[in-house]
Amino acid sequence: MRIIILFIILIIIVSKLYAQEDSLQTEKKPEFFDKEFSRAAQASTSLFLASFCAMPFDKDIRYFRTDKFLDFQKSYDNYLQFAPLGLMYGMKAFGVKSRSSWAEMAVANASSLVIMEVIVYPMKTIIARERPDGSANNSFPSGHTATAFACAHMFHKEYGNISPWISIAGYSMASVTGLTRVMNNRHWLSDVLFGAGIGILSTELGYKVKDLAFKKKKKRKILPDSI
Repeated sequence: MRIIILFIILIIIVSKLYAQEDSLQTEKKPEFFDKEFSRAAQASTSLFLASFCAMPFDKDIRYFRTDKFLDFQKSYDNYLQFAPLGLMYGMKAFGVKSRSSWAEMAVANASSLVIMEVIVYPMKTIIARERPDGSANNSFPSGHTATAFACAHMFHKEYGNISPWISIAGYSMASVTGLTRVMNNRHWLSDVLFGAGIGILSTELGYKVKDLAFKKKKKRKILPDSI
């Protein structure tokens, strides 16, 4: 029950930080540390701190899981981590207006996932934390959860302006992915919380890469017309 309450709190924290309508106003060509980036950084920092705070309780949560859900073993987390991304592209394909063009979206998404992997996998190797099931020494942070929250944050950035429920749905799917990693005995709770923070921050940085790339592209187009 404790772990479920913690994940409900996680969803509320992230949703509250992004509920404001002005969080998606991007027409003014903002500076790097704009309001939107600052909110993402605050959310990620909160999750990083929550991860460290959760570490003393990791074993207690694992004992609870072993006692109450010993036979729990599901594989849907392998697919659910990408669900927000699939919904985002599905809405785009059906003509729902998004924040970015197809090309911008592709660059932002690819950049976000690359940044996420560059952060997550070296950390796994360097920290070499043993998984709860003892299967490997690459538990911290959770790659599934980082991917899930990166995809959820992409979904939020593209369509969160339509309704806050879109963002809540995306982050909820990401949270269920993280919860399932704990329930499958593949990750400690602190692994999942830290991975969530990395996912959000990686997507925010990925969109900065997109802004930089397409800003330069527009300048090259404008130059010949002005001569």
